[in-house]
Amino acid sequence: MTGITSRTAAIGIIVGVIAAAVVPTAAVAEEPEPGEQLCEIVDERLSELSGLVALPEGGYLGINDGSINQTAVDVFQLDESCGITGSYHSPIEPWDPEDLAMDDAGLLWVADIGDNQAERSTVAIHRIDTQTGVSAIYRFAYPDGAHDAEAMLLPPDGVPVFVTKGVGEATLYRATAPLDPNNPDGGRLENVGSITIEPTDTPGGPDQVNGIPLADVPSVMITGGAVSPEGDRAVLRTYTDAYEWEVEDGDVVAAITGDAEPVRTPLPGEPQGEAITYGPDGTFITGSESFTSADGQFSNAALWRYEPAVAASDAEEDATGDDAGPETGFVDFVIDTLGVNGILWVIALIGVVGLAMFSVGLRVILRTRANRRAAAEAKEAGSPVDGETADDPPGDRHDGYGYADDDPPAPRDDSHGPRARPDDGLSGGRLFEPVRRDDDDFRDWPYGRHNGEGRTGTVYGGRDDRDGDGTVYGGRRNR
Repeated sequence: MTGITSRTAAIGIIVGVIAAAVVPTAAVAEEPEPGEQLCEIVDERLSELSGLVALPEGGYLGINDGSINQTAVDVFQLDESCGITGSYHSPIEPWDPEDLAMDDAGLLWVADIGDNQAERSTVAIHRIDTQTGVSAIYRFAYPDGAHDAEAMLLPPDGVPVFVTKGVGEATLYRATAPLDPNNPDGGRLENVGSITIEPTDTPGGPDQVNGIPLADVPSVMITGGAVSPEGDRAVLRTYTDAYEWEVEDGDVVAAITGDAEPVRTPLPGEPQGEAITYGPDGTFITGSESFTSADGQFSNAALWRYEPAVAASDAEEDATGDDAGPETGFVDFVIDTLGVNGILWVIALIGVVGLAMFSVGLRVILRTRANRRAAAEAKEAGSPVDGETADDPPGDRHDGYGYADDDPPAPRDDSHGPRARPDDGLSGGRLFEPVRRDDDDFRDWPYGRHNGEGRTGTVYGGRDDRDGDGTVYGGRRNR
C-alpha cells in the first residue's frame, strides 16, 4: 500500500434505531527529511547520471545512461564539487549503460543492461582496468527472454547480479558460470528470486509520462543498487526510496530474497534519481539526472548524501540499551498487522454487518408501530386485546398472567387466564416475530426485490439479469 492509510474512526450501533457507521480517515506519514545536497553537475557530458561510485580517497565516478548516443563507454571522474577531472574509456559501443561498480582490484564494471523496449538478445558488462586502461566486454542472456534492468549488485565473489525494473516486482538474475569475455552468445543467467516493492508516499521522481500521471509508480521501480565495500550490506533504490539489507558471508542474493525485511530510507525530492553507492563513511551517496518538469522547471544532475535508516528494533535498542521493541499505539499496531488491504477488507465486513443490523432495527421499529396501531384500533372498537376475554367485565380485566386489575399480588395461577408473551424490552412486541404487511416497502430490502423489477443481490452489488453481476468494487457488465 499507498502511504495513505485508512483508519476506522468510529463504529456506532444503537439498539432501537440500529445503525452502523464506519468512517475511514486518511493519515499521511510525516514528511521525510531531505538529504544533504553535495553538488550539482553542470557539465553536459554527465547530465544523465545513471551509475555512481564514491572513491575512498574522495571524489566520485559516474556514467551516463544510454539515452545519449554513445559510440564508446566513458566513466567520468568528479571532484567534491562535481566538476569533471578525468575519465576512463572503453572503445566498445554500448547499448544502454545503467549502473556502475568498482571492485577491490580497481576494475570498473559498467552494467550495460538497459532495455526499455525489451528487445535485446543479450546484455553486457564493460570492464575497464583503471590501472592499465585495458577493457573487455562480457555478454549475458536471460533464460526467459528480454528484460529491462537498471541495477547491478557486485558481491565479494565477483559474480554480478542484475535486478530488473519491474513495476512493483523486481527479479534477480545471476551468471551461472565464470565470465567469458567477448562471447557473442552470452553467458547464461539464472533467475535467483524476486522481491516485491510496496508503494510509498515519498515525493520525487517523474510524475507523468506524455501527460499521463504516474501516481506512485516511481516508488516501486528499481533504478540502481550497490554493495558496501565490506560486503556486509546491500542496497537497492527506486526513484524515491532506498532499501537496505544486512548481508552474511557475502551472500547478497540470500539476503535480499530471504525472510528479512529491508530497512527503508526515503530519498525525497530527487527529480529522477537513478544512482546510489556507499560513501567511505557508510552513508548513501545518491545521484539524479538533470530533469525538466512538466511545468518547464529545469534542474541539473546532482548528488546527495543520506544517513541510512536503521530498523525500528535496532533504533529502540540503541536508545534504551536493551532489546525492547518500539512502543506503538493500538491503531498503529492494527495497521502494521493487517496492512492497508487487510484494513479495507475489515471495513467492508463491518459495513456489511452494520447494514444488516440497521435492517433488523428498521424491521423492529416498523413492527412495533404496527402493534401499537393494532392495539389502539382494537381498544377504540371495544374488542378484546391480548390477555383479555370477551366475558371479562370492565374493570376486572386479567393481565395475561391470571391477575385481575383489583387483585392483590398472589402466586401466579395459569388457570386464571391465557398466558401472554413476555415483553422483550423494546415496548411493542417480540423482537423476532415476523410481521407480514402487503404495503411494507422494506419487506424485501436489501436482499430481495427492488421496485418490482426482480433484482437480486447483496448490499454492495448483485446480479441483474439484464446488466450482469456486481461485486464490492464493481463487476462485468454484459452489455
